[in-house]
Amino acid sequence: MFTQTSSAQSRSARLAWPDYARGIAILLVVFRHLMDGLKRAGIEAGFYQYADQFNIIFAGSRIPVFFIVSGFFATLALNKKSTGQFLRERAGILLYPYLIWGSFQIVCQVLFPRWVNANRSLGDLSFLFYRPREIDQFWYLYALFNTSILFALCKTKLKWDARLQLAMGVITYFLGAWLQRKQIETGFLADIMRYALFFALGALLAEKRTQLNVQLGSLKLFALFILVFLALQWGYINIWTGFENFNDFVSQHPFYFLLMACSGAAMLISGALLLTQKQVAPILKRLGSYSLYIYIWHVFFVAGSRILLMKILHIQNTHILVIAGLAAGIICPILVYRVARKFGLYWLYRSFPDHGISKKRAAIQLANV
Repeated sequence: MFTQTSSAQSRSARLAWPDYARGIAILLVVFRHLMDGLKRAGIEAGFYQYADQFNIIFAGSRIPVFFIVSGFFATLALNKKSTGQFLRERAGILLYPYLIWGSFQIVCQVLFPRWVNANRSLGDLSFLFYRPREIDQFWYLYALFNTSILFALCKTKLKWDARLQLAMGVITYFLGAWLQRKQIETGFLADIMRYALFFALGALLAEKRTQLNVQLGSLKLFALFILVFLALQWGYINIWTGFENFNDFVSQHPFYFLLMACSGAAMLISGALLLTQKQVAPILKRLGSYSLYIYIWHVFFVAGSRILLMKILHIQNTHILVIAGLAAGIICPILVYRVARKFGLYWLYRSFPDHGISKKRAAIQLANV
């Protein structure tokens, strides 16, 4: 019994690092969207300059980490589930909230144009299907769903292992950058081409998970990743000044972005493994387990706090706006999820009920995407 318990604890510890990594990444995501909203609302330029630099530094690392972690869990899931079951679950957990809450956000922006930083019409609902980047933060859910489907079909039907999928991801990544550089519109395919390789990297980590702590969970290696990451960011900040948006930079410098993304993701994952080994900062692990719910709701609550403070209470203090926005964007989505789980409101997050499975298991299914 002692051996079985120790083995279970060891497996639990090995699988804690994804939540640490997602906890860090979701904080970076919330901060980025918070600052974007405040900038459009007329935030103090001097303060935003430093926040903007911070967001630029981590621009290439936030989303790739989520795709890597999702690829990791998708591999584990496909080892236990049929392809059909995996696809149905991904549709219910990713596609469903994308369509429901993406539509809800657009409708709110149409109904309350004076209160939001967006110019919408009901015709924008069509963007949900072919131009998800027009739906603000929700594009990520659609991209993750489509990438998951592509990965699952290649793995189960074509029998491609993680290395072959990684090779395909590299090819499609550079193809996508070339198409964007030529201004050839590819709609939702652009995100699949950009992030499929990171999903495959996660699958490769899943195949090597027993050696993961030894290979990446080293303090010396973590320090090396930091140095490489900072060196690349220094060059990036100097290059960035010539571009109007991040996507233009990626299309013109795809190899440089790939180096940035991989070094940043390696740094965050190595740091997450170190936190797992030391069992410190459990709040980050907790946030990571709620990252999907935070992602779905954070813009609603960040915007709500900004509207309340700036337009109703007439508070313009930048530091109050940032602190209140971060708190609202992180804490409120967690509270909504916990209330929804307590009252059985599964339809807020998934298209199917739990069918008798435990609340703990249902939460794990939602988190491991």
